[in-house]
Amino acid sequence: MFKNLKIWVKLLISTLVFILPIASLMFFVFSAYDTNIEKVKMEISGNILLEPVVESLSQLTEHSILTMAINDDSYLEISKELNKRRDSLSNKIDQNLNKLDYLIHEQADHNKLAYKLLNDDLHRAYTPKSIHSEWKNLNELSKSNNFSESSKLYNKLFGLMNQLTRFVGDESGLILDPDLDSYYLMDITLLSLPKFKTGFANYVVSASEFLTDPDTEHSGYLRYLANSLTIDAEHMLSALNTSIQNDSQYYGTNSNLSNVLRPNYLQFSSNFEILLNHTEQYNDQSVSVVNKNEFMELVLKVTESSWVFWSSTNVELNTLLKQRLDHFVDRRLVAFAVTGLALTIAIVMVVMISLQIAFHLKVVTEITELIAKGDISAAVHEINDPKRIGMFKKYLEDKADVRDEILKLFRAIRQMTINLGSLLTQVKSSADLVSNSTGNITSSAKEIETIVAEQAALTNQVSSLSNEIADASENLTVQTDYLNKMAKQTSEFAEEGFDNLNQLKTNMSSLTESSTDISEKLETIKSRATNISSVITTITKVANQTNLVSLNASIEAERAGAYGTGFAVVAREIRRLADQTAIAALEIEDMITEMQIAVKEGSDSIIKYTEQTKSGTDKASELISTLGELISSANKLPEVIANVYDSTTKQSRNSKEINSSMKELNNAAKFTRDSIMEFNNATGQLNQAVVGLNKELKKFTIKG
Repeated sequence: MFKNLKIWVKLLISTLVFILPIASLMFFVFSAYDTNIEKVKMEISGNILLEPVVESLSQLTEHSILTMAINDDSYLEISKELNKRRDSLSNKIDQNLNKLDYLIHEQADHNKLAYKLLNDDLHRAYTPKSIHSEWKNLNELSKSNNFSESSKLYNKLFGLMNQLTRFVGDESGLILDPDLDSYYLMDITLLSLPKFKTGFANYVVSASEFLTDPDTEHSGYLRYLANSLTIDAEHMLSALNTSIQNDSQYYGTNSNLSNVLRPNYLQFSSNFEILLNHTEQYNDQSVSVVNKNEFMELVLKVTESSWVFWSSTNVELNTLLKQRLDHFVDRRLVAFAVTGLALTIAIVMVVMISLQIAFHLKVVTEITELIAKGDISAAVHEINDPKRIGMFKKYLEDKADVRDEILKLFRAIRQMTINLGSLLTQVKSSADLVSNSTGNITSSAKEIETIVAEQAALTNQVSSLSNEIADASENLTVQTDYLNKMAKQTSEFAEEGFDNLNQLKTNMSSLTESSTDISEKLETIKSRATNISSVITTITKVANQTNLVSLNASIEAERAGAYGTGFAVVAREIRRLADQTAIAALEIEDMITEMQIAVKEGSDSIIKYTEQTKSGTDKASELISTLGELISSANKLPEVIANVYDSTTKQSRNSKEINSSMKELNNAAKFTRDSIMEFNNATGQLNQAVVGLNKELKKFTIKG
């Protein structure tokens, strides 16, 4: 796919492949940071929406207490002050609910939570619009002297506001806040303190009724409410302590948690304990004179201190959420800067290395192309050009430590080019010298060859007759000797064949006996396989019977109910084993059938083989008798041939003595002639090689 691309294109593709996973990793990292940032923004948005809700809830509890006090004649002395305070609270509640409605409409286009509060019909019962409507009804009703009816609306409105608080807390993620310091502050502002204020309103109403008409029933219920409120207050203290302990683990220590929230809580807790002790005095009847005005002052101190504690807690919650948002934004910015810088450095480094490699390869490629074209002079000039070797200059020395493969390749090509130029120059010079020498040698060799040819002709005429006599004698001697050897060899082969035929006859007799024995054993295997088949049939019947018995056992176990559970398991296992046994028996029966067929075919083959062996044994006996007669006749032949061989040997010896002198002279002449011919051939080949070498050297351009 990438074979025919330029090196810089391949390097560019490699760079892109290298960058893609880094870019993907950056995308997922930034996505994770964006997700965390969106979660924190949603929590901040939820807390902003909940501020007017929780403020309204806190103000509503005080409003209910003031309404109760205003409708109680025991508070006539301070009724004007209470009315003024209640009217102020009514205005604040209106402002908070209007603020909530404004925030929802303002954020509905870009905030999913605000959009849900504005349009979601599933939560219409506690939408801000329905809460505002209920508040208007309650505000009108609270101005009448019917506190019992107002109390019902107060409780309904408490419930709606608590539902809205939990819904916003769930949807915005505040309830599932991952940081323990902000989580426990959220628990105080959204859950514990609003719950405390709702219970505190009920406690004040019950305490006021108890102070008006003390009885045992009111006393027990009042103590129950006091214990419940004490538990809520202790829970808030525990949440505050946990938040302080875990604050340093996240985004640094927030001193306000200890310096502001703890004193505010202690003030609130102290006022609450004073109120409880004050009420307990009347409950224990240790004080007979009831001062409701003092009681109401203590109640208002508790509501004011709880409001201060809630406000400071909510401020610190917003601070912690803002710190977390800033933390994620900063981390995302740092991640972007670090990864961007690393990616930039990587790209720059890859581009620089790619350009360097591409330039180096370009220089090496141009030089090798000149060498391939045969322009050695141009290649030597290029490779020694200061402009070309400038970047390679310090690496051309043999002692230089070179690790780069391209530099090694350049140095090797440079040395090869220089050596090749020197070699071709020397070869061309030597070829010219050899060409001149071969011309002189060839002319001298032709003159010598003519003289030697004349000598050889005379020698051949003298030795021709003696050669004919010697050849005839030699041929006769050789043929006689060969015939003698063949006669002896034939006799030996015949005797060896006679022995082999006797051994063959013995072996074939043994094979006949073995075949008979094998046939009998195969018959025995066949009968035993038949017996095994009958046994397998019996096993199959037993397995079927066992399966039937296990089925009956399962039915009985079902009838036995819980007592037969264990027995049912055993019956089921027996049935499974019986099925497996039946399957195995069928497989064995099939194998036995196949074995019986194979045994029958083997038995038939052995019988046929036995008959053929007997026939071969009879034919071998006939061949043995015929071969015995042939051996007796062949043994007489060597004596006759030996007599002929002695006569031809004597004649050949005499012919050799006559011809020996002529052969020596003829051989000397031939040797001289052959040497001259070989020398001429070598000279011709050398001349051809020089011509070919000059032809190849013309392909190279060499100066000088």
